[in-house]
Order: sequence, then structure tokens, then C-alpha cells
Amino acid sequence: MKFKNPDFFLLSIFSAALLSAGFLLPHCGGFALIGFVPLLWMDKLAAERGCRHFWRWHYFTFVLWNAATTFWVCNATVAGGIAAILINAMEMSVIWGIFRLSKKHFTHSLPYIFLVCIWTAWERAYFSAEISWPWLTLGNAFATTTSCVQWYEITGTVGGSLWIWCCNLAVFGLMSALRDGRWNSLNVKARTAAIAVTALLFAGPVTASLVRYASLEKTIRENKACDGIEACALQPNLDPYHKFEKYSQAQQDSILCGLILSDRAARQGTDQGKAAEPDSTAGILYVAPETVTSDVVIGNLEGSNTLRRLTGAAGPDACVLFGASSWEFIESPTAPSYTARRFGKGVWYEDHNSALMAGLGRRSEIYHKSRLVIGTEKMPWPRVFSKIDDMLGGVIA
Repeated sequence: MKFKNPDFFLLSIFSAALLSAGFLLPHCGGFALIGFVPLLWMDKLAAERGCRHFWRWHYFTFVLWNAATTFWVCNATVAGGIAAILINAMEMSVIWGIFRLSKKHFTHSLPYIFLVCIWTAWERAYFSAEISWPWLTLGNAFATTTSCVQWYEITGTVGGSLWIWCCNLAVFGLMSALRDGRWNSLNVKARTAAIAVTALLFAGPVTASLVRYASLEKTIRENKACDGIEACALQPNLDPYHKFEKYSQAQQDSILCGLILSDRAARQGTDQGKAAEPDSTAGILYVAPETVTSDVVIGNLEGSNTLRRLTGAAGPDACVLFGASSWEFIESPTAPSYTARRFGKGVWYEDHNSALMAGLGRRSEIYHKSRLVIGTEKMPWPRVFSKIDDMLGGVIA
């Protein structure tokens, strides 16, 4: 069988590699600014050659990008990870297919403007959709280069996606003009303007962000109130998928308390001979992992044995932040929500994935995770599927 369009294969790999670089390698988000150029160029060649079934190529590109950057989901569930990669790539491919269809109705640059609009709208919708998968929002490519995207505080990561698309289209436009001969028909002023606008698109937001970042660093240095706090991450080295099978709650609490006490002893040991200074553990924040315990009841946080043991080990001059599966009991003759389950006659319960902050003699505070992982922490569209989950024995929280 003859392999047609081998250049498409290389362009697909090149595009996927550029798009993946910012998500895999530190400080490589800049590659995303030209990541779509090979794919746009491939689309242009396909139109010129009259290629049929071009969807296979852009879908192949998106599968490579998704697989290279979200393969880690397979550590939790292989089938779920593969499904997430294929489905998310399919959604991207559908957007690209709509863009190609728009070329039949729009001309010149309008299809590309339409592509940017529907892509960014899709990304924005993902943040509030019932099934949310926003890891590959284009703006996240700069997650390890925050100094270059300080303006995200105004636009959010979708603003970064818009910037990335504008840069890609600017480069693609210059390449197309050079190849099609349109560049030679432009006068000097038009050429200069095109190059200047492209350079400004790349350098302008970064320069403004770096200036903003430098001013923030100066403010932090000058403001003593922004010196920060000292924190200690507790890593009990327990398998999160089997820790409740191998260890009782009391054993897990003992391991964490031991880590806290060891840290306190080490700090006091290094400060021997400095009697004039206060306790070195003052102001320390101990951060424990997610789902440390499941004995937290909303409305009676202080009744948690885990909370009492951890804060006791931390001492009065330190606080502890840890994750927990918390429970909320509700008295009601009927189910108060689609996710509530019956506990007894007239009593229902809701479970939450929560974070607790306790210590320093203050009232304990709790925060419930709002964006839950589909399939393991949340059943999507509970109005429809919660009954199915109940039939399965409530396997999903």
C-alpha cells in the first residue's frame, strides 16, 4: 500500500511536538506560539491538493499531543486514560473540521478568525462543563513561566490561548504570503508593518509581563508583611490507592504525627544555643497529603481524632493543612439533592473532598473541592446518572 503525503506525517509529529513542549518541559511555553503553524500549513497543502479524508491527519496530530501530555491519567485507570485521550482529541478534531467547513462559506482571513473564536469558546466552556478536562488549555503551556504571563490575572488562561492563536496565525500569514507571491506585491511600508505587528504580538505581552513581574518582586522585597511563612510538606510515602487497606486510620495518623515531631525536634536541635530567639517552630505550616482521613463531620470538625492528633503534634505555635473525605448529615423527609444518599430514616448524607486548616488556637476552617474528577469523585449529570450509580452500590462519591 502506497503511503500518500509523507510530509503530512512529519508535519503532524512536528506540530504535536511543539504543542507538547510547553506542557512537558520547564520554561518551554514559547514553542506553543508556533505550535499550530505546521498543522495550519498541512491544512493549506491539503486544500491545494484536494486531499480527501484529511480529518485523519488533524485527528492524528491531536491524539499525539494529548497522549504526550496527559498519558499520566493511565496511572489511575488505563481504560479511562485512553478514553480521555481519544475523546479530547476528537473534540479538538471536530473544532478543526468545523473550521474547514467554514472555508466553504467564508473567504480570506474570516475562517481563521472563526477558528480562534470557536477554539477559545470551547476552552472556556470546558471550565464550567459537567465533564471538565481543561489541562490542555493552551494558556497552560506557560504554567512554568509565570513571569511572562502576569496579565493572566486579568484575562485568565484563555487570554493566553488567544495570544497563542494570534502568534500562530501571524507566522502562518507571513509564510503563506511568501509562498503565494503576495509578499512581493506589498510595498515597503506594508512589509515593515506586517513584520512589526508580528514582532509586537510575540514580544509585547512578554515585555509588559516582565515589567509587571519585576515591580511585584520589588514590592515584595520592600514590604515586610510579604515575607511569607515557613512550610513543611509531610510525605508519609503511602500508596494512595491501597493505604486504607494496609493501614488503619490510627496507624496513618501516627505516621504523620511522627513526621511532625521529627521536624520539630530537628528545628529545635539546630537552634540550640539561641535561647534569646523564640521557638523555631513558630509560624510553621505543616502540609499533609490529600485524603488523610475520613473521620471529619461537617458541623463538628473538632470531633475528628485525626485533627486533634495532628494539631497536638504540631503544637500551639503551628498549624496543619490536610485533605479529608468529610461528611455532612442532613435531616430531611426527602432527598435534599441528587447526590445525597440515605443514612437512616429522615437522615441523608453528602460526602465531600475537603481541605482543613487547624491550629494556632483558631477555629478550624474547611474548604470543599468544587471541581471533582469525573468517574472517580463525581458522576456527571447526577439528575440522570445518580440512580445508575446507586444501582452499582454507590461506587462513585
